[in-house]
Amino acid sequence: MSELYNEKDDTSSNCYNKGIHIYNNISVKKCLSLITCVEGRKDMCLITFAFQVNPNTPLIVAANRDEFMNRPTAKADFWLENDSILAGRDLEKGGTWIGVTKSGRFAALTNIREKQQVLNPRSRGELTVDFLAGDLSPKGYLQVVKQYADQFNGFNLLVGNATELYWFSNREKEIVQIERGIHSISNASLNTPWPKVTRAKQFLEDNLVKEDPIPFLLDGLKEIDVVADEALPKTGVSLEWERKLSSIFIKGNEYGTRASTIITFRKNTATFIERSFLANGVKDEDRQFQFHIENKS
Repeated sequence: MSELYNEKDDTSSNCYNKGIHIYNNISVKKCLSLITCVEGRKDMCLITFAFQVNPNTPLIVAANRDEFMNRPTAKADFWLENDSILAGRDLEKGGTWIGVTKSGRFAALTNIREKQQVLNPRSRGELTVDFLAGDLSPKGYLQVVKQYADQFNGFNLLVGNATELYWFSNREKEIVQIERGIHSISNASLNTPWPKVTRAKQFLEDNLVKEDPIPFLLDGLKEIDVVADEALPKTGVSLEWERKLSSIFIKGNEYGTRASTIITFRKNTATFIERSFLANGVKDEDRQFQFHIENKS
């Protein structure tokens, strides 16, 4: 999710077809290369999660997906071709940004905000789908992904279940086992202390002790506070876009937060809640699923 950098990345033709106009500090152009408009991106711009902190709920995830409002998307549901997978779906490329399975597998993805782009990249959304649909262990799967990770634009990939969780980035190129604690990923590395990352970790920590933290987590994901200029990260986009992207929830007419997702694994039960949004942060629909986790994960 970001500003335009140049007109030569792999997204330009796709963006031009959408006819979206945005501003930068030079001129008005047709979408050119918003870093979010990358090879049918599946942007999840914030994933905050508590792992093995609460013994009764070993995995709690609170996440926002930011995206162009006119990008075709299917809301969360069990997939027809594989009814073990529960996830939303990018209808342009067929992948997903976050999902779970009936056996307790979990996967989530963010892009990395950067100027560097891969020529003819593969769609990053396949990384989450392949894990959810497969049976490799989380670490084993990432060892396979590492072998061809350079075929994708920059990504963070989080895969696992309620007992083991791993993170891999094709920029860090290291498979990391997640330790007990509260963690967060935006569009940089794991736990990079961007203000939105720090705030998200804090609101998750503050609400973990509540009997039902889900309503409070959904409220936290709707925070629209913009960070003071002196605290903004410097990621190569204009100051205007650094400000816009600094809030946990992004309100916009053409681009913004499309969905908030809460996932909990509590004992043998998984809960998946998706709250979708229209332009300018208008609430669209809540979808809630709960199911018994099968033994295999």
